[in-house]
Amino acid sequence: MSAAAHVQTLSDDYFASRNKYFLLLTAFTVVVAIVPTLTIYAAMSVITGSRVRETKLVRAIGGASIGILAAAVVEANVLGPLGVALGLPPGSRWPAPRPR
Repeated sequence: MSAAAHVQTLSDDYFASRNKYFLLLTAFTVVVAIVPTLTIYAAMSVITGSRVRETKLVRAIGGASIGILAAAVVEANVLGPLGVALGLPPGSRWPAPRPR
């Protein structure tokens, strides 16, 4: 086997294992993105579900559906950035390897 063929074999082996690593990393990233999305969806569903009675009362006294929807959207748009602002600093300081 020539040196060039040996180098090519080593290169192919390296990139094959590297591609497997990046595939695994991508799958892990997708799971990490899905879990908080479902958690946020569940939290907003609980908040909305707990307000069914109030929503019906507002509708009974003449409140518009668009107003109720707007209130829910405003609440979500306030809580979202607030959660990011409160969670990002501690999350970014979570133990990570420091270069020496």
